[in-house]
Amino acid sequence: MKLLELVLFIGNYLNAGHNKGQSFGFDVDFLPKLRDSKSADNSQTMLHFMANMIENNSEYAMIKGFEEDLRYLPIKNHDLWFCN
Repeated sequence: MKLLELVLFIGNYLNAGHNKGQSFGFDVDFLPKLRDSKSADNSQTMLHFMANMIENNSEYAMIKGFEEDLRYLPIKNHDLWFCN
């Protein structure tokens, strides 16, 4: 759940000042787009940004290893969660 909270937090931050800001949720169809959403200078994707936050910030340490939890979820397409 913490990973999804982080996605929502970043989305709300990016959309601040717009009608989409301060959302209470998002459609899971957005998750694969994390690897397509790029920074203004095209240097990284949102997925890379999140991975760096999780890896380098102790505040998000509880998210590390989240993929282990996925094997217990009834999701047919696990590719949704992983970036090639």
